Amino acid sequence: MGRIAIIIGVLSILLSVPARADYHYASHAGSDEYPYNSWETATDSIQLAIDAAEPGDTVYVGAGTWSQQVQIWDNSLALIGTGSDSTLWENYEADYCIRVYGDSITIVDFSFLSDQSYGNAAVSCLHHGWVDIFNNYFYGFFAAIAGNLGGLISNNFFEYNQHAFSPVAVKGQLIFENNTIYHNYRSWSIFFDDLLQDTSQVIVRKNLFYEGINQGDVFGGYLPPNTDTIYVYNNVIAKKTRAPGPYSYFGLALDLLQFYNNTIDGTFLYHDPYAPSNGIYANTFDSTRYIDNNIVINCDHAMGNHGQIRYSCFYNNVELGPVQFLVGNIFANPMFDDTLDYHLQAFSPCIDAGDPNILDPDGSRSDIGAYGGPAGEYYEYQDLPPRIPDSLQAEVSATNDTIYLSWTYNTEADFNHYQLYRDTISGFEPSVFNQIAQPETSIYIDTDFDTDHGYYYRIAAVDNQANQSDYSSQLEVAFTGFDNTDTRLPRSVVLQQNYPNPFNQNTIIRFYLPDIGYQPPQVQLIIYDVLGRQVRQLIEEPLYPGEHEAVWDGRDDAGQSLSSGMYFYRLFISKAELTNPKKLMLVK
Repeated sequence: MGRIAIIIGVLSILLSVPARADYHYASHAGSDEYPYNSWETATDSIQLAIDAAEPGDTVYVGAGTWSQQVQIWDNSLALIGTGSDSTLWENYEADYCIRVYGDSITIVDFSFLSDQSYGNAAVSCLHHGWVDIFNNYFYGFFAAIAGNLGGLISNNFFEYNQHAFSPVAVKGQLIFENNTIYHNYRSWSIFFDDLLQDTSQVIVRKNLFYEGINQGDVFGGYLPPNTDTIYVYNNVIAKKTRAPGPYSYFGLALDLLQFYNNTIDGTFLYHDPYAPSNGIYANTFDSTRYIDNNIVINCDHAMGNHGQIRYSCFYNNVELGPVQFLVGNIFANPMFDDTLDYHLQAFSPCIDAGDPNILDPDGSRSDIGAYGGPAGEYYEYQDLPPRIPDSLQAEVSATNDTIYLSWTYNTEADFNHYQLYRDTISGFEPSVFNQIAQPETSIYIDTDFDTDHGYYYRIAAVDNQANQSDYSSQLEVAFTGFDNTDTRLPRSVVLQQNYPNPFNQNTIIRFYLPDIGYQPPQVQLIIYDVLGRQVRQLIEEPLYPGEHEAVWDGRDDAGQSLSSGMYFYRLFISKAELTNPKKLMLVK
């Protein structure tokens, strides 16, 4: 009896252990022997390998090109390629590559390729299944991943798709993270239709949306009321190629979303004036919802429609938009590592400038932008040199005795001064022997020269830590004969963009007058509102040649504070306007 009891006990233990999951293989070089448990006995049909599998099994797909359609009905099944560079799944005619009816499905290491046939998808989920899709490449689909699903979509590369990711209804939780969405075409990169369940949670984090034609409406369609479970954070949304129409948006519709710690660069690679770029677009106003810790740069409209903004950074946007700017916003150059890397440099004004109640991974106050906040990155800030000065240009006075040099002003927070070099030899190397000045502004008036030969100029920028940028391209200045036309009015006037812009306390307007003769002309610098009405006269007096500046505090001629909005400033010399008006933005 004791021996029988031991045997029964062992059998009980064995029966309580789950059966080991099996492996099934699809390969162009197998012998097609059921149940395809090795590469040697693999089937040439992915569907047959899937049909041979049971819940918990794994199906491996070998290298080569595949053009089959498959359906997955079982649960807990893994479909794994040999790598996105070797297992290629083409679909140029059918509606889908993989249609998922099961639950807990994993799809890894494939390249899915198509030609943007209308309505086709690489992975189509129909039964609210949970899927894990990662380490794949999706090219040329109408919707790379679509349907009713929950799960994890991670570390994929989406290129030239109409929709990178188009869920309709969400089961439980859906996480879209660490993906690259590059150059996707019209419509949305991510789209939610009106079947989104109130009990679901959607998280979009740590993705790079880059160079989309209309990658702007990352969320579209109809979102249900009373939903507070859509989180968008730590994403970089950068550089739009062009847009097909005036109602396409670069940013995000913010209804019912939590949107924070993102970086948006609205640079147009091919600008369409009829389709302006919007940094963040909120369809409706919600007084309980805030937009925090974001960076928005280079947009036609930084904010579209509605929104309440806190602890965010805005720079080089044409207009800010009709939004409420609350506490903690800054209007300055965020100082990225470069145009392809949106990590912050050392001395960036966005470092430790986010919501003080939110911390970075290192425990310090949150940085603003895509790499700040608790889900951000811990990284070392690089102390990089300033941007290379660009747009170096010159104009020679009518009498050939003055050269007016100007260039684009550096706006880094740690910028200090410029190094200006001049030589008579083309292609010269800057050195202490040909350095002529260290200007702190972006204008220099050169009078110490002769006209027997031409001159070449180069310039570099230097920051407070003595880091120096590379040198600009050289600028050639050649002299011509004297101009005997009427020179009573200036031949060259420079009106610079105000700085900072936008501003909320004071802003500086600089301008420069060339040699205008013995009698200084009457100069007027006037601020106007968008209706063309004069609101403030900053200067009305005779001025001699040289550099001048005026400070505007956002008040009118009566000393009353003006409301937030766009204004214009114009410079008149002897009642003649020799420069174009410039815009400035007042933010309260």
